[in-house]
Amino acid sequence: MEFFYKIGIGLFLLGLLLSCEEKETVTPIQPGEEIFISSAHKGDVPIGEVFSEWRYVPLETTDESLVMDWEKTSRILVSKDSLIYILDKEKVMRFRLNGLVDYVYNKRGDGPESYGFLKNFTLWGNGDISMVDIGSRSIITYTKEGNFISRFPFIAWNMRNVTALDDSLMLVRIAEERVGLFAYHVLNRYTGQELNAYRKVEHVNQMVYMMEDFFYKYDGKIIWHGYQSNDIYEVSRDSAKFRYRINVDNKIPPEDFWWRERSDRMRVISEWQEAGYIDHIPYYVESDRSILLYYEGGNAEDRAYAFVDKSTRETKVIRKFIFEDGFVFKPPILYSLEDGWCAFLLYPEDILLNAAFAQRFPGLEEESNPVLFLAKIK
Repeated sequence: MEFFYKIGIGLFLLGLLLSCEEKETVTPIQPGEEIFISSAHKGDVPIGEVFSEWRYVPLETTDESLVMDWEKTSRILVSKDSLIYILDKEKVMRFRLNGLVDYVYNKRGDGPESYGFLKNFTLWGNGDISMVDIGSRSIITYTKEGNFISRFPFIAWNMRNVTALDDSLMLVRIAEERVGLFAYHVLNRYTGQELNAYRKVEHVNQMVYMMEDFFYKYDGKIIWHGYQSNDIYEVSRDSAKFRYRINVDNKIPPEDFWWRERSDRMRVISEWQEAGYIDHIPYYVESDRSILLYYEGGNAEDRAYAFVDKSTRETKVIRKFIFEDGFVFKPPILYSLEDGWCAFLLYPEDILLNAAFAQRFPGLEEESNPVLFLAKIK
């Protein structure tokens, strides 16, 4: 009996040792690494497997606050005082957390205090808002009440994105369409003075006209991700530091793939589609535990959401999200907010196809504004 007892204890300790060794082989993802995602198993995933908390905000519908379709609604941010800002290229609408309209910045025109065509915006701690006007290639700032503060033109820049660095500085990123320009510019928000510029453009991005470009804030860092790049960067006043490389199915194109003459653009696009390269991360959210992103290639089947557990390195490729009452939907855009928070727009024509889910939003009609889904990833 003692012999078998010793064998049992030995096998138990051996199993425990092997188990510990097995666990030790899984190290959390660290900045500077490549994150591999396999799309072999795509599926519909319940929102509870991705998000730790969420809420629905039916947006009030008025003549002044009509939210355009997803192709025109290009940015959503939430302020520190829980006001929701939605940009649809022609105006910025501000909603309260209960969905009621709070204010609409609708100043399109030709005047010195107006804008032409909006691309992006950022919010300041005191409630001011700075907008990128690609119509006049200017940055225009208004107070929270909509009063004009300043206009700074930058005619040589095709500006794509702007974010507040601190209370007085903003970081602007421009399209990499001209060799010799700098991609990142640090400006004084009060004077428009440029204080720093870095990352000189050495090769023109052939797909710059299609570019969607976003900054995302997480853990005190500003994260950038963009078109025709598998790389995620931390950007600051002084530099752009590599954070992760997103590798989906080993379909990363060669480093110089996009560096061609403009006359070769259509041939490049054709090669991109034929090779099945996946090299665009338009939407990205990160928390302490996980990453939620959207990746795109040249073909429809090479576009999906992916959820990454930073501790276990497990990944899920998401075809559609399963909301309550069996409502299944693939949001065309993920709007990154800050520190793990993000937003989807759920459109009435989709919601109304599921009668049980639609009952959550009394009065919702096809002509109504979308429902905003605010959520925090795990």
